[in-house]
Amino acid sequence: MYPVQKSLGFTLIELLVVVLIIGILAAVAVPQYEKAVMKSRFANMRQLAAQYKTAEEAYYMANGVYTNITANLDLSFPGCRLLADTLVCDNYFILDPLLSSSDGANPSAANLQLAYCPAYAGSAPTYSDCHARADFIYTVWLTHSAKPDQTECLGKTEQGRILCKSLS
Repeated sequence: MYPVQKSLGFTLIELLVVVLIIGILAAVAVPQYEKAVMKSRFANMRQLAAQYKTAEEAYYMANGVYTNITANLDLSFPGCRLLADTLVCDNYFILDPLLSSSDGANPSAANLQLAYCPAYAGSAPTYSDCHARADFIYTVWLTHSAKPDQTECLGKTEQGRILCKSLS
């Protein structure tokens, strides 16, 4: 009778199976993680858009017009920087108040547009650049507009359409 030899390690096949399983799990988990991060960022920006809308409505109540000057609003923008009355937030989102005239006197087209532009992360895009390449555009209509207090989401990429679909 021969003495029994104990295995002191893993076989190459066992290691390959473990690596394969980890690879499959990572392939499933990473896209879900990216989607969750985008939704989390969007939730913060959606809240900021609601606060901006509230500030615009307060300004309208006091002055009878909406303002094109973001500095006129009683509102702070944590995590955002102001570039010519357009807010760039978290280097991914641009919030642009679109009022119908320079003095805000015709409010029918007054809305706030929030564009998600991950392609410009870390840079300072203009709204038109971001708008053209955005994953999605979320529009908040002001109370005295053609679509009072409504919201719209336009997904321009597959990821953007998925996010917009999850909002409805």
